[in-house]
Amino acid sequence: MDKTEKKILDAALKIFAERGYDGAKTKLIAKESGFTEMTLFRKFGSKENLFHTVLMVNYDRITADIVQIFSQPLDESQDLLKFLIEAVIEMEDKNFEYVKILITENHNTSETVLINGVNNLGKFLETAAPGAGIDYKVLAFNIMAFAYFIIFNKRQGCPFVDYEVAVQEFIKYTTQCLKKMD
Repeated sequence: MDKTEKKILDAALKIFAERGYDGAKTKLIAKESGFTEMTLFRKFGSKENLFHTVLMVNYDRITADIVQIFSQPLDESQDLLKFLIEAVIEMEDKNFEYVKILITENHNTSETVLINGVNNLGKFLETAAPGAGIDYKVLAFNIMAFAYFIIFNKRQGCPFVDYEVAVQEFIKYTTQCLKKMD
């Protein structure tokens, strides 16, 4: 990927996240990137191709983040659930614009990414806390949804939620629920 493509993709990610697919006009994306619409179409052919490329490039980025989370060695003293929830929150925060697009846009790629994310996190949770008698996909979905909601509110400067307290309380309640299920 050359510098021009990267600038256009970064601008498109921002505009698609802010305005959605329908509201993201190519003229606005071109202006945000510092290039002309002609350059945008020369590089990507169409708005649909640009959108798909944004999804795929960022899919690769978020997948690398997820692989890093799941491959980190943990010692016995670490609270795995706490680590995992904090890592998911950090990953979603780092990739917030992309996650927002996945959640708000009705697109085959975004649906596939979300389903894979929930399934993979669910499998990891089941490995980490086997036999809890719960639906691990539902737990994974709840963690991912909480992460998105808390980050969204933090970025909006929402005064009614203390971010740090909310995260620690979520970890505490989730841990307590899992222990009661044992």
